[in-house]
Amino acid sequence: MHEDDWENKLPALAMRSATYIMLGDIENAFHDVRTMEINFDKTDNILVLPHAYHCCSLCYSWSQKDFHKALDYSLQAYKIAKSSDNLIFEYSTFFSRALAYFHLENFSQAQEAIQTGIQLSREKNIFVGIYLLYAYEVEIHLWNGELDKVLFLCSQYLENPDEVVEKLPLMLLFRARALAYYSLGRYEDSLLALKEAASIFGETHMALMGITLPYLQGYILQQSGQGGDSGSFYLEVETLLGKNPPLQVQLTHVKKLLRQLERIKSDKDSYHSSSFSLKENLQLENIIKTSQKLSSILDIDKLLTVILENTLEVTGAERGALILLQETLRPKASVFLQSSGETQAFAVPQEVISSTLRAQRGIILHSQEQLNTLHENPLFASIKSIICAPLILKEEIIGLLYLDSQLIQNLFSEEELKLLGVFTSQAAISIENAQLHTRMLRQAEIEKEIEVAKDIQLSLLPDTEQNPHYEIGAFMQSAEEVGGDFYDFFLDSPPYFGIFGDVSGHGLKSGLIMMMAEVAFNTIMASQPSRLSALSHIYQQLNSVLYKNIQQRLSIKSKAAKEYSYMYMTCKIFRFDPEGNFEIFGADYSAPFICKAVSGEIIELESKGFLLGIQTDATMGKEALSFSLEKDDLLILYSDGITEAKKFSKEVIRRDKSKNYLFGTARLYDLVIENRHLNPKDLVTLIINATRNWMHKQEDDITLTIIKKK
Repeated sequence: MHEDDWENKLPALAMRSATYIMLGDIENAFHDVRTMEINFDKTDNILVLPHAYHCCSLCYSWSQKDFHKALDYSLQAYKIAKSSDNLIFEYSTFFSRALAYFHLENFSQAQEAIQTGIQLSREKNIFVGIYLLYAYEVEIHLWNGELDKVLFLCSQYLENPDEVVEKLPLMLLFRARALAYYSLGRYEDSLLALKEAASIFGETHMALMGITLPYLQGYILQQSGQGGDSGSFYLEVETLLGKNPPLQVQLTHVKKLLRQLERIKSDKDSYHSSSFSLKENLQLENIIKTSQKLSSILDIDKLLTVILENTLEVTGAERGALILLQETLRPKASVFLQSSGETQAFAVPQEVISSTLRAQRGIILHSQEQLNTLHENPLFASIKSIICAPLILKEEIIGLLYLDSQLIQNLFSEEELKLLGVFTSQAAISIENAQLHTRMLRQAEIEKEIEVAKDIQLSLLPDTEQNPHYEIGAFMQSAEEVGGDFYDFFLDSPPYFGIFGDVSGHGLKSGLIMMMAEVAFNTIMASQPSRLSALSHIYQQLNSVLYKNIQQRLSIKSKAAKEYSYMYMTCKIFRFDPEGNFEIFGADYSAPFICKAVSGEIIELESKGFLLGIQTDATMGKEALSFSLEKDDLLILYSDGITEAKKFSKEVIRRDKSKNYLFGTARLYDLVIENRHLNPKDLVTLIINATRNWMHKQEDDITLTIIKKK
């Protein structure tokens, strides 16, 4: 690279500095940062500069050297990327901006940047670096002491950790889970989560975050009364610091986080003890009785009305509105009631809603000064008192209770606001229970419909009645209620046909595609000219049906359009005659094979053609493969649910790095060779039982077909 070639040198330095900083090599990272800073003016390339500014911002934030400079560089990167329509770096800068705000402890701005980045990612299908946004979204909730939210998000983001390419945010997520568990007194779970994070550190050597892990392991062991085991972890910390003293800033940061969590825990304990003093108020008895009444109502519409009726009665308000919120805090349902019993809707001041959501606590408006702004709007000119309280469940706002009076000023007091807080807490629980009851009823209906779909799917499978020339055995078991694997035969008259397919994924969507293929196959079999046409032509006919339905209908018109657009089907279709002559066409991840009766030789049948339903041409100009079966030879078709069946759970595989955990093709071949004398139905049973005994749990559809020449 030429010495003055800054259009290439700046991106290289940017990538290297970011790598250095994640590895904890702060000294070398800043050698590159300062080189970039001196030479920013050597290029005006709008594709290069956003990247360089963004990486410099990351280094200043993660090293904790200068958060304001980090923010400035991130904003400069965003400005250039935005003006040049450089979407990738516009997206990336939301993370460096969030990181700077996070370290400045401006959590609301950090969260706003994170949510904007996540939204842009979903809109534009950009997923590089998305887990960094997820990890710091969780970190912010952790610093705020929102432990339920931390654990909920971690359960989502860590659902399939093996599939996450970005290891630094994966470490952060496991660390956040560990600290949330620690704060809840779940020490064993905390140490297990730290062990997961430490395993990633061991693989990646990303000391930037990795140095905090042995410190936390030692700290939690001490707090849980196992201090005797903590020495080795603290020694590891000292060793890492001896090699890299600048990493001390990361330890300082995590110690500050621990102090914050201990303080939040203490404050919550204090709040809970002081709230009991509210029971001295005479109205509390009424609230308790009402709460007990609410807990027995499971009809959500009736429940919302009863809540309003009782709050109007207790407070003396004239009008009330109960607004349920979506996760985005937008209204999803509202109920209105007036003391006269009328249920006509009325306008609720948006300023009151916004103020309550921002404060995350109840508010009262009754002085002239407080109401002046509202009175500028004719809709609210007659209101003299307002009280609004959030309905909070597991530290999340699920709704708002709004009450007002057009007759009495100063109707509501701070004491009533506290009492209303007690009531809304119970109301939130009752609403959640009623919604859960409604969902359970709906789920029961869905499960009943799924059971019907499963019954239909299984009923469509052919009977493998014996043919004068062949014995046939077959089996299919879905991983979920409805699956995407299928097989079928046409044995009415020669030439005979068989089809064996596996739709990507499993579940209802896969089952729907499978049934489309089943109908298409049987339609083709109903026509003798079609049965006599080239096998590749029949395969293309199937593809045309699936491509039209998946890519031109479902992926455009369905509510789950994006999910359907990536779906496809692997498929083998074969034609055979009474003498044992076969031709086969199609693509499959699991190659069918022949087992010769005399020698036990295994012959794999190569794929011809392409996947069904993903492009217009599925034949790729290929012709069918021909072969023959002699007496007692076997043809075996199977899905990867057999060969990819796992002996251990994913956690065990990841922890112990087990090598021999798949059932595998070699084991399948051996079973067939050793038992080739069995009739196909017995051989199918033997293979399926072996698979079941091997696997930890079924994760994919399992299908097997065996044909034996008589």
